Amino acid sequence: SQSDVMDLISYIRDNAESLGIDKDRIILWALSAGGIFLSQPLQQPHPYIRSIVAYYPELDLQNQRKAAPASVTDETLREVSPVHHLGNKEKNVPPLFIARAGLDDAELNSGIDRFVQLALSRNLTVDVVNHATGHHAFDIEDDNERSREIIKRTIEFIKVNSR
Repeated sequence: SQSDVMDLISYIRDNAESLGIDKDRIILWALSAGGIFLSQPLQQPHPYIRSIVAYYPELDLQNQRKAAPASVTDETLREVSPVHHLGNKEKNVPPLFIARAGLDDAELNSGIDRFVQLALSRNLTVDVVNHATGHHAFDIEDDNERSREIIKRTIEFIKVNSR
């Protein structure tokens, strides 16, 4: 399934004219468990991926051995963990926008925190927002000023980083 994202990006770029988009200005936006699908674009970044947005994303499965079925190997948990693919300093990682929900699952948030710490240690461009009273899926579950503020900041981030 990891290659599905790259296949979709290829399809979009190949059909950009008929879709009415700029094939050289792609923004990836992942939510929740969809965060694991950022592994491939982080492993093999391309200049046409201008930025990555992730809301309450699953970014590190490496420490979830207990929760994973026995048939899922440690190697698989590592390979589908976006945090694993930030380790190579030679990669040109696009700007990142991470939105965290303070009332989300503690294990999910600790994975986000590890990802952010690694991104910062690599001196990557990363904008992090925390919705302290936000639940998982705050953008649809929590109709409040903080949710609207985060959505507005996300749109501004995309505008700035898609030029």
